[in-house]
Amino acid sequence: MKAKKIFKGMTAAAVAAVLAASMVPMTAFAAGVTITVKPVNNLDEHATTSKALKTTYNIYKVFDANYAVQEAFKDVSVTMTKSDNSTDTFSLKDSDADKKLSKYCSATANPNNYKANIKALTDALVPAATAPDVTVLDITADTTVTLDSNCYYLVVPTADAQMNIAPSLITAASNLTVAPKTSSISVDKSIESVNSKTDNVSTSKNSAAVKIGDTVSYSIKSQIPSYADAVKEIAQDYTITDTPTAGLSIKFDKVADDSDPTDGIVVEITGGTTATKGTDYTITKNTGDGGFKVVFSDAYVLANGGKDVVVNFDAEVNENAVVNTTGNVNDAKVSFDNDYKEANSEKPTDIDDKVTVYRTKMDFVKEFVGKDGQKKTTPIAGASFTLSKKNSTGTYEQIATFTTTATVNSTTFERLDVGDYKLEEINAPEGYAKLAPVEFTIAAPLTEGGEYNGVFNFSTENSTLKLEASTDGTYYTGTITNVEGQTLPGTGGMGTIIFTVAGAGVVLVAGIMLIVYMKKRKIEE
Repeated sequence: MKAKKIFKGMTAAAVAAVLAASMVPMTAFAAGVTITVKPVNNLDEHATTSKALKTTYNIYKVFDANYAVQEAFKDVSVTMTKSDNSTDTFSLKDSDADKKLSKYCSATANPNNYKANIKALTDALVPAATAPDVTVLDITADTTVTLDSNCYYLVVPTADAQMNIAPSLITAASNLTVAPKTSSISVDKSIESVNSKTDNVSTSKNSAAVKIGDTVSYSIKSQIPSYADAVKEIAQDYTITDTPTAGLSIKFDKVADDSDPTDGIVVEITGGTTATKGTDYTITKNTGDGGFKVVFSDAYVLANGGKDVVVNFDAEVNENAVVNTTGNVNDAKVSFDNDYKEANSEKPTDIDDKVTVYRTKMDFVKEFVGKDGQKKTTPIAGASFTLSKKNSTGTYEQIATFTTTATVNSTTFERLDVGDYKLEEINAPEGYAKLAPVEFTIAAPLTEGGEYNGVFNFSTENSTLKLEASTDGTYYTGTITNVEGQTLPGTGGMGTIIFTVAGAGVVLVAGIMLIVYMKKRKIEE
């Protein structure tokens, strides 16, 4: 009897203890933990200085301390990607939903698909919630807020910066820090020289005047992204891509032995840091567009955040180079891991910079006019010309030739750039006088902004050559006309010989008459 009383007492005490425990409020279990959030530090002037940009954090509670889904998300289902690339779709109301999120949205447990799963979760939860549970607005310094412990939170940052910031799923079990990426990226494409000279390169190095056959030296300058420790495990894909238009042929192979078919693309890291081709980065030729891609390894990016990258290479202006105001464009693009939501027009994951080279030409026409003053309706064969350009020593070097036929009286001189030229008629058809040499000049004026834009100026002081600009001013038509049987001034043809002989005859007759007159006068005296 005594033992039974003791047992009843122990049972009552146990029940009382359970009841007492059940009366402990949830807030006691979910004691607050501190979360320190950091602003974006935007690296300026090639990573030499930094400034904090305004950052806003929207924080959504997904599960409470009992891992019960919050009211705002009770009807939300998400599709997560497993490590074997299969998918798992489940409702957040499922009994094991918290465990699945913990697994699928962990950079450690699911590194290959973490990025995609966080994006999927963010896209599902953010529209479903009427408002964030906590908003940390426009911070420019480390800020600490208090959240319930043992709860799942989705932290979605935004910033007034080029680089968006990765959302993250956190378990507020203890004090922690949430840090965004720490740098912004730029790309500066420039034209360094044309044929190793800068005469025809604009001061901004964004444009140049060229001709077919010229070698244009390009440079791409950018920076390796710098990531905060919290997101280093998922940083990926820092790539520099260059894409030329059809009129530019990149010189991939600099050494003729073909030991390295891309040794013409030179990658440099500033600040004394080295990068090993094949290990730290690879270079591949693009399929179809004649460009290339430089891809840096994740490990190298994480170890060298903020360092400057310079990519140098040459390209030749080929026969496909266009003559217009659009020009021949070379586009450099830098791609980098940005945020884990969709990119948008204000903060893209790709940034680019374009430079342009322009060329000109002259359509040359040889016209023939008969003695009746009417233009011949068909060409006449045998008028041959040479075109020469003045070099740095002041002498002319031949660059093109042209001869008319019975069916062709025109040609196009393609390989022209700025400078002084001389057009000479070497032979004239029978019945026509050979023309004297004609000199003309090509100039490429800069715009008010100091750029080339494809417009060229052709000029000459010789009226024999008639120049007419195209509608857009990018090229000219030059016309020379010969009149049948006519000796043109200063041509040096047969007409001058005739006049010389006739003049000499007149002088001779006058001399004879003078001698006769003098003798007659002497006799009369």
